Amino acid sequence: MKIIGLHIYGYGKFENVKFNNLSANIQVFYGKNEAGKSTLMSFILSILFGFPTKQQNEQRYEPKTTQSYGGKLIVGTEKFGLVTIERLPGKAVGDVRVQLQDGSIHGEELLHELLSNLDRSYYQSIFSFNVHGLQNIHRLSSDDLGRFLFSSGAIGTDALLLINQKLEKNLESLFKPNGKKPFLNLELQQLKDMNQKVKKLKEKNETYYLLMEDKEALQNELLQIEQLLIDYQQKLKTYEFIQSIKPLLKEKNNLNESLQELPSYEPFPIDGLKRLDGLLSQLQPYNTQLVGLNERKSKWEKRIKELLLDEDILKYDQEIQSLNRLRNIYEENKLKLQQLNNVRKNRIEEIEQQKELIHTEAAEEEIMKFDTSLVAKEHIKQTSSTLEGLRQRKRILDQSFNDAKDALEDCDLKIKGYEDELLPEGEQRQLEREYDRFKSRGHRNNVKESLLKSIDQNDRKRVNIETSKNRQMKKGFGIFLVIALVLLGFSIYLFTAGTWTSGLFPLLFAFVTPIIYFSLLKQSTSSMLSELQADKMELIKQLKELTPDVESFNDADYNEVQVRLSKNSQVQQLLEVERANFGQLERSYDRIVNQYEIWEQEYFKVKKKLVEQCEKYKIPETSEQLIDIYNVIVRLKQCIREKNECIEQINLIKSQIEEFDSMIKFIGEACKVEVDQSDSLIVLERINQAIKQQTSVLEELTHTTKKVEEIDEDVAQLQSEVNFVLKDVETLLAQANVQTEEEFRRKAKVAERASRIKERLLLVDAQLSSYPLVEEEWLDALNDERKIEKVEIELRHNKEKLKEIQHQLSETKIRIEELEEGGVYAEVFHDYRFAQSSFQEHAKEWAIMSVAKDLLEKTIQQYRDVRLPQLLKTAERYLTILTNGTYVRVYPKEGKAGFIIERKDGIRFTPDELSQATAEQIYVAIRFALAKTISVNEKVPFLIDDSFVNFDGKRLENVVVLLKEISNNQQVMFFTCHEHVVSLFNPQECISLSELRA
Repeated sequence: MKIIGLHIYGYGKFENVKFNNLSANIQVFYGKNEAGKSTLMSFILSILFGFPTKQQNEQRYEPKTTQSYGGKLIVGTEKFGLVTIERLPGKAVGDVRVQLQDGSIHGEELLHELLSNLDRSYYQSIFSFNVHGLQNIHRLSSDDLGRFLFSSGAIGTDALLLINQKLEKNLESLFKPNGKKPFLNLELQQLKDMNQKVKKLKEKNETYYLLMEDKEALQNELLQIEQLLIDYQQKLKTYEFIQSIKPLLKEKNNLNESLQELPSYEPFPIDGLKRLDGLLSQLQPYNTQLVGLNERKSKWEKRIKELLLDEDILKYDQEIQSLNRLRNIYEENKLKLQQLNNVRKNRIEEIEQQKELIHTEAAEEEIMKFDTSLVAKEHIKQTSSTLEGLRQRKRILDQSFNDAKDALEDCDLKIKGYEDELLPEGEQRQLEREYDRFKSRGHRNNVKESLLKSIDQNDRKRVNIETSKNRQMKKGFGIFLVIALVLLGFSIYLFTAGTWTSGLFPLLFAFVTPIIYFSLLKQSTSSMLSELQADKMELIKQLKELTPDVESFNDADYNEVQVRLSKNSQVQQLLEVERANFGQLERSYDRIVNQYEIWEQEYFKVKKKLVEQCEKYKIPETSEQLIDIYNVIVRLKQCIREKNECIEQINLIKSQIEEFDSMIKFIGEACKVEVDQSDSLIVLERINQAIKQQTSVLEELTHTTKKVEEIDEDVAQLQSEVNFVLKDVETLLAQANVQTEEEFRRKAKVAERASRIKERLLLVDAQLSSYPLVEEEWLDALNDERKIEKVEIELRHNKEKLKEIQHQLSETKIRIEELEEGGVYAEVFHDYRFAQSSFQEHAKEWAIMSVAKDLLEKTIQQYRDVRLPQLLKTAERYLTILTNGTYVRVYPKEGKAGFIIERKDGIRFTPDELSQATAEQIYVAIRFALAKTISVNEKVPFLIDDSFVNFDGKRLENVVVLLKEISNNQQVMFFTCHEHVVSLFNPQECISLSELRA
């Protein structure tokens, strides 16, 4: 995961601040104190892990001048691509919104996945550190420093060290094997003393336990006797109550005997006699109604025979109704057919007109194949637009060409006019000399003196040149003489050696070089002297021309000369201006000619494309209004489509009309109406009249038949009700188990008497049911009246026994109270139990901490055996880079926490034996190595805040090299306030927070 952009809505000093296009490798934030570096680091952590809560000690950086709080990060990930993480105020740590590249929105779960389930403290422990984490190392002792570095390698901070020390301190404060002052040792000794005391008191109180057992047995026996007394008292009340209800019991017995003496009265239905009379009264009106219904049915059946119905016509009723529904459509189709024929005729005429308009003889099938898509239209538009643009350019070029040609001709005329106005060159020089002579009349002596001085200077220069020439010739002669002698000796040596050819070159060089040198020197000197001689002659000539005849000029001649020279100068200036303008006009004319050539090339290409498009649409090649032709073709295709659609509709409507006519003819013949050559609608009217007549007959026949069916239904209903009544009568006789009505009525009288006896019996039973006794108990009490006396005797006996037990229990309690007056055993035993419970709780706490310490030590050992070797190998490579190879190995201490550092010469050191900066380098190497060895799905960025202030220049360069190496695989965000540190990074990797604030 790499942070490539930040947008701060409001956080600390920052309000609506954006950082875009951050470096994916290493990004440096530079700013002086209070520029916002710590604020920016806190913002990144808050967006990733949530805003600090008010209960935490961390600063929340809530803005003072705006209501906006929060912001978003744009990060690049390997799995999801670009992801936007936005956090705003909400719940305790804020509401987070994670938006993926495809636009989907997610929450905290996806953010945890992106961060590989790292929390804030774990991230800060490993991937974020500052200068304080390094500077505080010098305060630790040797063992503490080693353990600190070891725990930093394990989890990133000294948290493991603190936890281990705290567990060990708490365990020692609770218990030591041979200790006396720890809490558990003291409690254990107290338990031993209390146990001895309880044993002694227990031996002295055996009698106490026996009395307690007697007391419990007497109390149980007392409860049993009290329950027996309650039971006997309840029985006595019951027996006395039974004697009071004796008359009711005798009446019940008499009623049962009377009921048994009656003749057979069961079974008999309830209200049987009344129900029988009701059923017999219903049969008479039913019989009367049946006679009336049969007479009405005969009349309706006679009318049915009189009606005549032609079923051949009625069977086409559905078809006739369908024809009537289609009648309007038939009329509309006829009208539409006429309209479509007119439309078809119009479209044919329009097609011919459009074809004549574009002069094409293409068939309709070919026209329909013409490409009239938007792409083709766009191509035509482009061609037409380009052609029109070229025509417009042609008109502009023609106008520009004519303007340039006219301007060129005008300029040429002006130049010729100015050339004619110019003075001849000889006359101009004469006027200039006269003007100079007239002007120099007052300065003739000064000019003469100046000319004489110039002539004198010229003479002195000639003398100096001749002197210098002689001096150089003497000097050159001496030099060349020495060179010639040397070369001559060298040539003689070569001649002696036998290399004649090689010996000639030095000899030739010795003679030719002086000749060339003196010739050039003489030539240059002669040319200078000649120039000086010519200058002198010119000065002498000017001196001679200074004659007094200048005084013969008057003021009028002077003014005339001055005017003529001034006018000539103005004309000369105008001439130069026009000549320059003429050059510009010629260049402009040439450019226009070049543009003509370019125009002709472009026009040829467009014309070629135009011809291709004309051939495509089969129109004359001379047609240039392509967009109008395209519109005509579009309209032509539309007309052809409309014509074809009209023809299809005409054929469809004709088929519908013919189908309607054939159906009319078929049904008309079937209904026996006149068809002949009549119009289909007239035949339809005749069919409707025939079907209407038969429908009327059918309706009357249906009505009559329905009446007969209704009478049959009424007859059946009445007969059913008669049968139902008769069935009910039979049911009543069967329920009474008799055969005739007379037997039923005799049994009804007996049943009525039995019913009255049962009602009285129910009333007696109701009175008896209010008493809580069963019938057997009543009968038993009535038969054995001596039971009351027996119960009274048992009741008196148990009362006497109760008093005796109460006396024994009172004596036992007095003896127990005498033994418990001191209360020593109970109190000591209670204190012993309480102390035992307290000891068990503290022992459980000690066991938990002991197990935790053991697990922590096992974790450390597993780390040493599995992860530490890989971490140390990476840390050694980083340490070698940071120290320029001075320190090359890192070893864990055997049997305890800490590290040993080995120098390249083999000497080993503990961290406290090294300098502060070297110890910090070890810390940095281990932290980076730890981050590399940790397995996470997404590599999160490093946040480093000015952690290298104690490093000198070379160490700082080494750490920058290491940072850049690490940043190739994992983003590094470095915050600093030192300019010399910023200079070690590329400017593209640095952002100045001071400039941002400014």
